[in-house]
Amino acid sequence: MNTTVLNPLPSPTWRRLGVNGAGISLPEIPKEGWGEANSKVTLPDSAAPEVCPGFSPLESAAGGDLDKLLRDQAGHRLCLTVRGQTKTPVLIQHTLDTDHPCALSHVTLRALPGSRINLVEVIRGGVEGSVHGSLTEVQAGEGAQVTLIQLQMLDKKATSFSALAAEAGKDAKVDLVRAVLGGERVLCGGKCLLLGRASRFGANTCYYGDGNGVLDFSDTAIHTGKETGSEIHAAGVLDGACDKILRGTIDFRRGAVHGVGHESEDVLLLSPEVRNRTAPLILCGEEQVEGQHAASIGRLDDRMLYYMASRGVDQGEARRLLALAKFAPVLDVLPPDLRCEAEAFLEGRLGT
Repeated sequence: MNTTVLNPLPSPTWRRLGVNGAGISLPEIPKEGWGEANSKVTLPDSAAPEVCPGFSPLESAAGGDLDKLLRDQAGHRLCLTVRGQTKTPVLIQHTLDTDHPCALSHVTLRALPGSRINLVEVIRGGVEGSVHGSLTEVQAGEGAQVTLIQLQMLDKKATSFSALAAEAGKDAKVDLVRAVLGGERVLCGGKCLLLGRASRFGANTCYYGDGNGVLDFSDTAIHTGKETGSEIHAAGVLDGACDKILRGTIDFRRGAVHGVGHESEDVLLLSPEVRNRTAPLILCGEEQVEGQHAASIGRLDDRMLYYMASRGVDQGEARRLLALAKFAPVLDVLPPDLRCEAEAFLEGRLGT
């Protein structure tokens, strides 16, 4: 029996709340193995693949066991060193289908001082039993800017695991942008160590869950350097009997003087059967810091529905438009072609 706890809450709370760890287990190795991943990579000139990125393994918020599994068994591997600045992103695309039902990926990225890069990962398709797993490790040097954009558009019967482990040097910035639009069982865990003075971490997530889906998120910012900052925000729509947990942790370690961290979540519930849990956590080992958290959870506003009906918008269309509005801040960050694809995928799900 697998007793590994994924997405553990850094400081456990009452067990009865059920937020100390994920209700999703490590993926089991298929009898026939993981098979070959159907993956495609497009690289700009400033991102050079190499044998080893030259830094020690980091740990994501998902936990060391998932990290190890993905490091050891990934069928798709990419090591990058980034120099200079470019507007062309690194694009990684995984497509799950009958011939390629699984895709496990491990990406390591070293952003040299002053460099700037966007890494876009797109996950599509899936059949019953499909498993996607990705571990991305990032080391951002002084003044570097790294943006990781993940767009997940899997079939309802697929399972997805996504982990980010990052560290940021002086004046460096690491941003994580997630659009989780599909999958039946989804786990995402991101962690960033803010080591250098004035380093920054941002995590912006949008998600949709319905049916009997299980969604589990955990993002952690560990402040150790002075004047560091973190912004952890999420917005989502839940329908059916979906079960969702979101943990956001801002950890101010001793010495993180004048550190600032904010976290928030905005959830729209479309069904009375939804189970939604939000666990914001702020840990303070330093006095001269600022930490804030907020959550907004609610159903469709009758007054808004009435107003839209008075303008000729029927209830079904109003419901769809209000739900789509939750995703706009994240989808607007996507490249135009991917944004259109994501919107069409989401429209299809909202219409079912």
